[in-house]
Amino acid sequence: MTILSSEEIFNIYVSDQLDKFSLALYANVPSLSSLPEETIKRIYKEYYNFDCEFSFYFWLEVIKLLKENNYTRVSRDAAEHLLMSFEESNYGIIISGNNTHYLYISLKGYGELYEFKSVDECKKFAKSQREIFAVYVA
Repeated sequence: MTILSSEEIFNIYVSDQLDKFSLALYANVPSLSSLPEETIKRIYKEYYNFDCEFSFYFWLEVIKLLKENNYTRVSRDAAEHLLMSFEESNYGIIISGNNTHYLYISLKGYGELYEFKSVDECKKFAKSQREIFAVYVA
């Protein structure tokens, strides 16, 4: 009997499903199809770590991963998808890139986007929005 680690299971068995996962991923955020395969594998690993669900926190991790790898435009597309898919709560997401900071706000049924020159200005504005119960920094 062989005992495999989570990493070994992912590398041996789960990565065979990458094509099927990619189709589902691109259906949610089409611009993700422009990413290199290695980045898609890292996103798939996050999906695997989140019990194979396209959950709110999965998308937050995807946005962080994209931002860390300088895929700013695609991370913004993923944030827009997150706002549309999880619109039942009031929350905000801050994404920074190229000296501009974006605050995406979901307010039960509609979304808003604000642009700021400093992250402090962005956070201050987010705190002033009484409807928002949480702000996530990607």
